[in-house]
Amino acid sequence: MRRIIWFLLMALVLSLFVSAYAYELRAEDEGFTLISENETKALLFNEKTTEIRLVDLETGKAWDSSEMNGSQGNRTIKSLQKSAVQATFITNAQTSPVTTTAMDSYTYSVSNETFEWQLIENGVEITYTIGDNAYIIDDLPKAIRVDKYQKIIENSDWSTSQKKDFDANYRAVPQKDSEYEYMIRVKDDSLSALLIKKLYEMIFTSGVYTQEDLLEDNAAVNYVRTYSPKIHVTVRYQLDGDDLVFTVPCASISTTEGNELVSLNALPYMLTADNTQEGYIFVPDGSGALISLNNQKLSATPYLMPVYGSDALINADDYVSRRTDVALPVVAIKRTDSSMMGIIEKGYEMATISANVSGHSDEFNRVTLTFAIRNIENVALAGNESITSSRYADDIYQGDIVIRYKWLTDENANYLDFAKVYREYLLKGGQLNESEADENAPFFMEILGAVNKDKFILGIPYQSTVQATTIDQAKEIYELAREKGIDNIQMIYSGLFKGGIKNAALTDLALDSGIGSEKALNELSELLSKNGDTFYPGVYWGRVYTERDFKPLKNASRKHDGDPAMVYTFGEPVLKHSRTNHQGYYISPYYLEEYTDEALDNFEEFDLTGINLFDLGNTPIGDHKRKENLSRIHAIGVFEDALEEISDEYELMLDKPLLYAFKFADSATNLPRGDNGFAVTDYSIPFIQWVLDGSLNYSSESWNTESYMGYENQLLWALESKSAPRFTFSYEKPSIYANTEDVDYMAYYSSQYTDSLDIAAEMYQIYNDFYKQVADAEVSEHVILDGNVRRVTYDNGVTVYLNYSYADALVGDVTVPAQSYVIEKEVAP
Repeated sequence: MRRIIWFLLMALVLSLFVSAYAYELRAEDEGFTLISENETKALLFNEKTTEIRLVDLETGKAWDSSEMNGSQGNRTIKSLQKSAVQATFITNAQTSPVTTTAMDSYTYSVSNETFEWQLIENGVEITYTIGDNAYIIDDLPKAIRVDKYQKIIENSDWSTSQKKDFDANYRAVPQKDSEYEYMIRVKDDSLSALLIKKLYEMIFTSGVYTQEDLLEDNAAVNYVRTYSPKIHVTVRYQLDGDDLVFTVPCASISTTEGNELVSLNALPYMLTADNTQEGYIFVPDGSGALISLNNQKLSATPYLMPVYGSDALINADDYVSRRTDVALPVVAIKRTDSSMMGIIEKGYEMATISANVSGHSDEFNRVTLTFAIRNIENVALAGNESITSSRYADDIYQGDIVIRYKWLTDENANYLDFAKVYREYLLKGGQLNESEADENAPFFMEILGAVNKDKFILGIPYQSTVQATTIDQAKEIYELAREKGIDNIQMIYSGLFKGGIKNAALTDLALDSGIGSEKALNELSELLSKNGDTFYPGVYWGRVYTERDFKPLKNASRKHDGDPAMVYTFGEPVLKHSRTNHQGYYISPYYLEEYTDEALDNFEEFDLTGINLFDLGNTPIGDHKRKENLSRIHAIGVFEDALEEISDEYELMLDKPLLYAFKFADSATNLPRGDNGFAVTDYSIPFIQWVLDGSLNYSSESWNTESYMGYENQLLWALESKSAPRFTFSYEKPSIYANTEDVDYMAYYSSQYTDSLDIAAEMYQIYNDFYKQVADAEVSEHVILDGNVRRVTYDNGVTVYLNYSYADALVGDVTVPAQSYVIEKEVAP
């Protein structure tokens, strides 16, 4: 009777939450209950497995949050396939490194029936208690008072074997300062799980001995018990228009003492496709990358990259490969009949993206999002790297992790649609602004000014600079570029100020000695403005490359070991940082606001309209001061405030901007050209460029400093991605960079303007002719015909054929020469 009443009550509750659209469950929906629906989607919930199913009402297609019928993989993988989350937490904080373990919600909660759920607006909330239900040693009493032991014997029917097992592990021991004698557990380290369970049943089954007795007896012998690790995690699924929104409120996460949460893998099998599907995985690697489903790259390492790159304060002294950081917290997977995008709305600063293909661990291709709640670092003690202590910030994120899933049900939806959907999402959310296209294509011109270099007095080195291009020489190069037909010049003048390219503190702003006068600088800036061009002095704003006018112990970010975090230059051949005199310090976010105010006051001395920031839009860091921990996710707001303050005064050009900086940028430079070259990826696409097109001008790296790629190849990428040309020029001969002891300057050997200004003008004219045809147009189709031949079509009828290969290619009736392109314009009837 009670069961019938319960089902009637649940039916009543469900009727209150489900609208009048009345999706009718199908045979394939067996086990699911309709919990929410709207005009386009229905949300189903399986009360036994906690699986979610999203149904498109127009097509009838369904997408599940888990893979409940996987046929391949070991026991751990098969459990993960069915799980909503996988939690990794500390099991022993006394070891170094700390010991951690991972438990999934299916094996350690759903199977144990240790979860609760309730309906909420437009969805469901589930709370998992994740932990191993197996008995551990401390589920047994450490001591049993002898008189209680006698009562257990009297009320139990122990066999001879059971009595032998008990006597082998408990012995009567008199206790000082106690009137009672106790049976003490003596073999803690050697008890098997089977024997622990057997003893537990012997002691507690009769009901004579209780948990209250256990606590009382343990306290009598001053024993503190440990508990089997448990973690409580709440997740929410909610319909929001066409989208499914998945939320983990981090503030509600709790664990048993000493078992702090390290990371959370969210919906590990939501974005999957089995080995019968055709399509690809999209990851925001570099400019964007595709991983073909079932590509058979089983020897390749799975894709793994943190959003916004690795935390610069973690393992700060270790070499990190020169890869482009992930700028966009978005992933997607295309199956045969539809596609699903995963957009991280909150918590993406902690996220790591991983992707793999079928055949590695099971039959599924998948892309997964894992969130690092605590970044653990092993810190050397007293300078001895063989003795370490595990540390992590106390400033733990207490907000929500939110992933928005956008389902593109059209079977023809592709990666270009992903970019369009994501761009529209950013525009709607105010993270990106729209702008009008310029009449002529921009040309990004970097001028190298003062270069950091060691000089010597009596054999003793000291920090100094040499001038690669003075202000007057920069004016000469600029005027010559104008004469050669280069228009809409965006001049980046690197190394104008004290300290050179790797500048000193901006709180003591002054032109570098020998670069030229303030009057000459203002005249150059005014000249560019008069011609409709823009002048951007290039500076590091989030770091300083000197200890003059800067107090590292007070104003630099700290690492976990307490030392100020330094910005190292690494020598690639030896993978170690070079010990030059030009190392820098990261500015603490606690000091950044004051630093920005003072720097802006100093910039008012010059007649400038723009600033190029090398780092503030791409290197957010926290501060691990002992008593004032500030994790990176909480420091982002400080960087946004600084960018907003600067953008209120100047036009901003940002180097390699990450998502948080987009809305403050007027232009972007040094955007990635292609992906990072992971073996598991198959194709690179200009995804980030498509997202930014129509919002700001952008360029990739300088063509002449990356000349190993060839100008033809760089032009093809510019045409494919609609990226403006960029060149780096210096006036002096390349020998000026000799013995600079800085590998960052190696590319500057090819920067002398006399060697590449003519080719720059030629490339600009070609690109500008193309740009004028598509300036206001949007890409309507992008097709990878093979790895080296591509076709890009715009909504105004312009089609560009691109051939990256070294042989002519035939596309339909169009012959595309090797390392070249063909542009066609559709003729209106």
